[in-house]
Amino acid sequence: MDEIKRTLINAEKSFLKLLPTEVNDWRKVLPLDVLFKANSDEEFEIFKYNWESFLEQLDKIWNRLNAYTIHHIDDEKIKNSVHGFLGLANYTRKSDDLLVYLDKARNSAQHTLWRHIRKSDKGEVITDAKGVNINTKNGQLQITSQHGGTVSEIVILDNYIVLLSAVDIVEKKVKKTIYLPEKHLNQVLYPFDRVLPQMIGKMGLMYYELLILDFEKRIKNN
Repeated sequence: MDEIKRTLINAEKSFLKLLPTEVNDWRKVLPLDVLFKANSDEEFEIFKYNWESFLEQLDKIWNRLNAYTIHHIDDEKIKNSVHGFLGLANYTRKSDDLLVYLDKARNSAQHTLWRHIRKSDKGEVITDAKGVNINTKNGQLQITSQHGGTVSEIVILDNYIVLLSAVDIVEKKVKKTIYLPEKHLNQVLYPFDRVLPQMIGKMGLMYYELLILDFEKRIKNN
């Protein structure tokens, strides 16, 4: 378990590099706490590198859990129980909007990050996430329903704030678009959370943190 916990610590360290230095508890950050303004191409590239490193660490947690089960659990009853537990977790990883997005973002050659640059005062569609339209107008980010609903939230953004986008991937020679996640663990996501890498990352890290705790309890209780 030590190696699994070290990987979790590394994931936390990678995630903290995405946050402002004054943040005390990453689990409690809110959207307006974490906005990152990449004023230069160099700052943007550093943020991208840290984001991609964080995604790699999340994937390593999953791989470490499976490797531990194969190589360090000898009791067949415990091993079967843990295999069943990881099977359910893997189903969640493959079906949950947010976890799928994090996994596909890691595997994609296409960058999932972009900088909000105010081009004009006119309304401009900047990404078409599943279920919402995200538009800028007069320096604002407007998040609205695709089905004619009212504006869900308006946030004032400075130039060069780093946001997430949908990602195009190829699986088995078929092109797919992975949209910004709408839900996580059956809970509808707050609209602005969906476009911030720090908020999506926080929820993903919390999921894997709890997964490790449940994994350890299952080993000890059997």
